[in-house]
Amino acid sequence: MSGPKTSNPLVKKLYRSKNTSDVEIVRAPRPSRLWDPPAGLGRASEAFFRRVGKHLLRVGILNDLTRESFENMVLLHDRIQEMTDVIKKEGSIIPDKNGSIKRHPALIAQSAAFLQFKALAAEFGLLPSAGNRLGINLKQKEDHTEKFLFGDES
Repeated sequence: MSGPKTSNPLVKKLYRSKNTSDVEIVRAPRPSRLWDPPAGLGRASEAFFRRVGKHLLRVGILNDLTRESFENMVLLHDRIQEMTDVIKKEGSIIPDKNGSIKRHPALIAQSAAFLQFKALAAEFGLLPSAGNRLGINLKQKEDHTEKFLFGDES
């Protein structure tokens, strides 16, 4: 059985035969450096793009296939920042036409953007539980409390 007919260099030769050791996994190429951030970002979101993008690139999570999802996460970060600024300026509760009070529409948009952002952050291993699931070892400071309380038994 031959592999799929495609011009995509990522697919190349990905097929199954009777012998499962013949399966070749082709990884997406990693960019050598972080590309420019999407246009129109605020300062906080551009800083987020650079800080988190460099980290994800270094640990090998960010590549050509995950680029679009990462940019979407950065755009969501920017939307959350914009909605936060509006809420700070106008308040989270506003009067409607009848004089009743209601939640500011920016609060609803901010909440929806945050849920989408959180889902993408989990996919990139940026949440503690997601990092464990992806097998990312987060360096933590050594806790000396146990040694202090119980002595060094090693």
